[in-house]
Amino acid sequence: MAKYEKRSTLTGYYVSVGEKLAISMFINTAFTTFFAKVIVEKGGINNIEAYFAEGAVVSNMLFVFITNGFLSPILTYFDFAWYKKLFDRWRQAKKGDNSKLTQAQANS
Repeated sequence: MAKYEKRSTLTGYYVSVGEKLAISMFINTAFTTFFAKVIVEKGGINNIEAYFAEGAVVSNMLFVFITNGFLSPILTYFDFAWYKKLFDRWRQAKKGDNSKLTQAQANS
């Protein structure tokens, strides 16, 4: 969606992408937990105990959000695709003028 918005700067584009990602990730995480716990497991949306009882939706959502808060930075740090790209850049930089790649190929 963000690529159809015609932002004037690349920064504006990436801010828009980030906002949409954050909203969609929150909705996906919240509603998946909600539907799994309340509707499927507890027998319906009208059961008030399904929301606030011990081990119910609120505690499950808290656990999911805390886990996401810790795992997201860790998985970003250990992004092996990024490390492979850095290694490929280093290898091409080591070749210097003997590298046969174009700039577009080197950055892809």
